[in-house]
Order: sequence, then C-alpha cells, then structure tokens
Amino acid sequence: MDYKLITDSREQKPLPFRKNNETKKLDAGDYAAEYNGVLLPVVFDRKNPADAMQTLMQGHDRFTRELGVAYQNNQKLIMIVECSYTNFITKNFDGGRHSKIRPDVLTKILHSTMLSHDLEIVFCNSRSEMTKYIRNYFNALIKYELKHNKEKYNVVA
Repeated sequence: MDYKLITDSREQKPLPFRKNNETKKLDAGDYAAEYNGVLLPVVFDRKNPADAMQTLMQGHDRFTRELGVAYQNNQKLIMIVECSYTNFITKNFDGGRHSKIRPDVLTKILHSTMLSHDLEIVFCNSRSEMTKYIRNYFNALIKYELKHNKEKYNVVA
C-alpha cells in the first residue's frame, strides 16, 4: 500500500521526507501523493507565517487562481502554515510585527477566506510537525481512497 509523496520542483525549502519521495512540477500546491500513477485528491501548499499573511492580504488573487487550478484537477488544496494559530493571529512571528494590519482584522480575513473558498488551513509549530502532519494525512487518505475508490487506482478487490 505504498504511495509516492511528490514535492513540487519549485519548492524553495522542501520538507525532509525520507522515503518514497519524488520531486517534480505540480500544477498546484507544494506536496501531493500518488498511488499507481494517480494523484490523490489533496495537495498541500506550505507557507511560512509571513507568506501566509501576504497570501491572505496582497496575494489573494494569485492564491485564488491556484485554488482554481487545484479544483480543476479535482484536488482539494490545504494550506499548511509553519506557526501556531495563536502566534499567527497575534502576528507573533518574523515579519509579523511590521504589518499594520490589526490582529482582529487578520483573523476575520483568515476565517472569511477559509469559508468563502472551502479552504482548510492547518497550523504546525515546526517543519518537523509539518512533515509528520502531511505524511499522516496521506497515510489516512490512501486508506480511505483505496476503500472507497479502488477502481480509480487500478486496484483489484
């Protein structure tokens, strides 16, 4: 039941996945997984907290296009942020204090974006935690997919 974890070739600081990992260009997101040559229906877009804030503010249109590409590819895009939720909304991260946006406004934008785009955002405290989260998510997803969509992955019952 092994799957291959795909890291986008444009990812600047790849997470340290040690096994079953391949680097190639992805249409959307930074991390995906494939089984029997078929991409699973979820991709992760890794952000540091400053990038996540920038994406929610000025980069909103570009990110909306990336969400659209994932949707066209029948994939759900999950943003994974290297920061705790509390540190993010209080702007307690490198570069956060320089922004003039008030924490309450940032919080409203964060949750409005999640609701309006059916976007899941996961906050992790470290790169190690992000790596574990993504690997564990794909482990569960492949089990779910093989139980419910065997024919899609060319699996004989």
